Amino acid sequence: MGIAALSRLSLTYAFGGLAYKAVALLSVPLLARLLTPAELGLLDFAAVLASIVGLTALVGADQAIPYHETRVGDRARLWSTAIALIGALALGLAVLGVVFQVPLGGWLTGQAGNGSIMAAAALYGGTLAISTLALTAVRLLGPPSAYAIVSFLLVSMEMTGAVAVALIVRSPVPLMIMAWSLGAAVVAIPVLVRYIPRLRRPSRQFGRRLIRFGLPLVPAALAWLVGDAWIRSVLAREADPVVLGEYGIAHRVASVLGLLVSGFGVAWHPYIYASPVVSVADRATSTGISFLLVLAGIGAGLTLTAPEVISLVAGPGYAGAREAVAALCAAMVALGAIVLVGAVIGRSGSTKRIAVAAFIGLIVQATTSVSLIDIFGLSGAALASAGGYVVAAACLLATEPRLLTGRRGLRMIVGIGSAGGVLIVAALSGDLPFLARLAVGIVLGLALGILGRLLHAGETLNADG
Repeated sequence: MGIAALSRLSLTYAFGGLAYKAVALLSVPLLARLLTPAELGLLDFAAVLASIVGLTALVGADQAIPYHETRVGDRARLWSTAIALIGALALGLAVLGVVFQVPLGGWLTGQAGNGSIMAAAALYGGTLAISTLALTAVRLLGPPSAYAIVSFLLVSMEMTGAVAVALIVRSPVPLMIMAWSLGAAVVAIPVLVRYIPRLRRPSRQFGRRLIRFGLPLVPAALAWLVGDAWIRSVLAREADPVVLGEYGIAHRVASVLGLLVSGFGVAWHPYIYASPVVSVADRATSTGISFLLVLAGIGAGLTLTAPEVISLVAGPGYAGAREAVAALCAAMVALGAIVLVGAVIGRSGSTKRIAVAAFIGLIVQATTSVSLIDIFGLSGAALASAGGYVVAAACLLATEPRLLTGRRGLRMIVGIGSAGGVLIVAALSGDLPFLARLAVGIVLGLALGILGRLLHAGETLNADG
């Protein structure tokens, strides 16, 4: 598969995420008016906690299964083992969330009365693990278009139930989360039945293989969710409840970049895992430069239009969210670098370095969030988030010298530096009048396009030489 085919696959998978995100974003104006900012903040917080539960239960199987499918002779037993393992973990974590809901509510939000939200988040997290496994089955065993359709169905069912609850029930957040869970289950279970091979007796050997490859990825993925949950928890305990809602809106705006990263990663990991060892570095550099520049361009556009976007999707009550958009977009660009380099590292069969880098990023977020929020408020929370991602990306790049040596490395460094520079210029232009911001955006877009062509021209010249 060449770069063009990889791009088409990435866009197809990203379209599934785009449909998912579009439904979520379209529901924001309605939710922002049905819920108070504090309730919307708690709803977003619960979604992050549910993602932590889901990723823990998934134990990295969404990447471990693609890695092992071509390396084991019994695909049916591999899938049966994954389902049994994930189902048991999801059930156990959901039970713990229900049992300890009261202390969790007090510790994480400062109010024990939010315990029902914690319990609902734990149950939804178990369902997320199953739905992610279903999407993995579609990605590997079905056509790319099916992935986009199933993603759209998942979010449509979730959000339809949640909005219906918000329209009917007073103080609806726990029941809205349960509606998410029910909606996801209604779609995920039939999809699993449709796409996975016929179930067989689970294998301990296959279970050990899945855990050995996937387990180091769990802290790598969890680190970002734990860091985000910690930042939201600090906001919930130390800041005005309205600020938690504004942070959630800013995060939703920046998550447009996150879905592009996710769509890229879905196609990128199988592609790079199947690449010959000698071509991995060249493919990563060539793809990485274009990918990061595109992300930076979109991030700059979101930053420059943040006031208008937030006013449109959430209303004037969330205008303060614009302060966090620039840093959160930078965080998503850094996440793109992490996904890019992480797959190169994973090609070796070991994912421990990814876990270590993510843990370092988590430490940065946890140690800087309290002081940054105290000094800068909402923008400080976003800066703490971005700092963790940037440090982790730098750590991964530093441990993969193939991407930073010679002319290949010089092109990569120039591309990364240019992406960062574009985001900084966009952030500094955020207070200009709309037409001035529009002009800045056009200039930045043209500069990125010219730079991308020059860098790839240099790549072609080196190859010819």
